[in-house]
Amino acid sequence: AQSRLERDRLFSHLSSYLPAPVAAALALQSPSGAIKASNTEVSVLFADIRNFSAYLEARPPEEAAAVLHAFFSTATRIVQAHGGVVEAFEGDAVLAVWNAQPSQAHPSARVVNMAKDHADQALKAAIALHHAMDDVLPDPAPAGLESLALGIGVETGPAMVGSFGPASRRTHMVLGRTVTIASRLVGMTSELSHPILVGEGLAAQRGTGGLESMGIFMLDGLHMPHHIYAHPLKLSTELPLRLVK
Repeated sequence: AQSRLERDRLFSHLSSYLPAPVAAALALQSPSGAIKASNTEVSVLFADIRNFSAYLEARPPEEAAAVLHAFFSTATRIVQAHGGVVEAFEGDAVLAVWNAQPSQAHPSARVVNMAKDHADQALKAAIALHHAMDDVLPDPAPAGLESLALGIGVETGPAMVGSFGPASRRTHMVLGRTVTIASRLVGMTSELSHPILVGEGLAAQRGTGGLESMGIFMLDGLHMPHHIYAHPLKLSTELPLRLVK
């Protein structure tokens, strides 16, 4: 009973800093410096707030922190509602992954169904996150500042998933070309004036229905051209379009 209580306490602590499935697995293990990694097919969502650095410098820290907290909280809620896991908060960006965690490899019946179409779930999460920003990002922007807007990239493909570093400082990471592409797509949202860009891997897995081909581009750090798609977002009074600038 004492051991179970200690594991529960450890899980509670770890889950504040790690994805819950990873925290649950680590709570059952002894500290180790062993390298544990695997390759798996994942869907990745990368979302970044544009112009936040300038906003951070110009506004009181409490105000900037409130925006960032609301963004992270909203993103986490939406990603989890669509069967994904927030892997990391990186500055003013969120990295979320589908089908990468232990509980998603051996999930409940409900999550099994979601894992089969994790590419579609990642795209749906991206759309929901974009619309949710109308209640998160200040609009209009404070005088003298460019508007804050969210750029989102989603891609499906292989990635290396594992925990790295010494036993005293383990870091859980998802690495590889798929993650790089999702990140680069975020950078293209401004150039292509679309807030949500989709990689060719995700488009191939879920189909191109409802997607608009933007053409083939060379992405920074990659040696092969990549076909980029956009998810068109309709203007309406209920869900206004917030384009990335």
